[in-house]
Amino acid sequence: MEIGQRVNTGAGEVLILDIQKDYLILFNEENKQFIKANGYDQDNGKVFWNGGEYYNNFEELIESLGL
Repeated sequence: MEIGQRVNTGAGEVLILDIQKDYLILFNEENKQFIKANGYDQDNGKVFWNGGEYYNNFEELIESLGL
């Protein structure tokens, strides 16, 4: 996986915006949502995660990350 790559998930195709050790930051263009995908993994070309946090705008995402 790499930043800028589009990957398939249970939430549809998403764009990877950031990769951290414990989570990914994704953007779902169809739903216009940012996703913090906690506890992620990849299997057979599909990305999945244990717990997701969903944000409707970038500002909400940044606030949740404490930045």
